[in-house]
Amino acid sequence: MIRIIKESIPPEKPLLFNPEFDKLEKQFKFYIDGSIAGEDKNRRSEETIRICNLNRENLRAARKEEIETFISEILDIEHKVYVILNYLKNNNDLTRDNFHNVIELEFNPLFQKRMKAMIKIYLK
Repeated sequence: MIRIIKESIPPEKPLLFNPEFDKLEKQFKFYIDGSIAGEDKNRRSEETIRICNLNRENLRAARKEEIETFISEILDIEHKVYVILNYLKNNNDLTRDNFHNVIELEFNPLFQKRMKAMIKIYLK
């Protein structure tokens, strides 16, 4: 007769992140060169990066290009906003509402466009 001894087995902790269930927004740091690093203390981020090879050259290059494009577009918008706000100020038409409208009109299309591009890269 075989006796089974029921031991208390601690629950397993997954080694990798599952993007369907884990909130990943704060688990990774993205650098301007396109590389990523883990943020968590239990090494799940680093293991996910290593096992999934998330720093392979083609992904790093694609992320770097997206980051550089995004920064360039922000700088272009910043310049346009500066010009518009100075125009409004010089014509005594710079109100809080006008300020918010200019910012919203200039930045919202950029964020919509960039989000679509980033989804293509990160969810390949």
